[in-house]
Amino acid sequence: MSNEHLDTKALRIVQEDTLKQLESQQNNVKDLQNKLSTINAKLQKKEGLSEEDIKYMGSLGWLTALSVAIATAAASL
Repeated sequence: MSNEHLDTKALRIVQEDTLKQLESQQNNVKDLQNKLSTINAKLQKKEGLSEEDIKYMGSLGWLTALSVAIATAAASL
């Protein structure tokens, strides 16, 4: 095999792995968005928030960073 063929194969493997990671992160974001929708519904109904809901809202900065990481990974493909 030529080096070019090996380089292409290695690149394809890296791209496939990156795509799998991206898809996994996208699924995580969907789950988190569903949780946020639930919290928003509670707020609109003026229901009390659980401790878990409050912790989730406190982690929204992390979610923003995650969305930037996903966008960056998608752009690199």
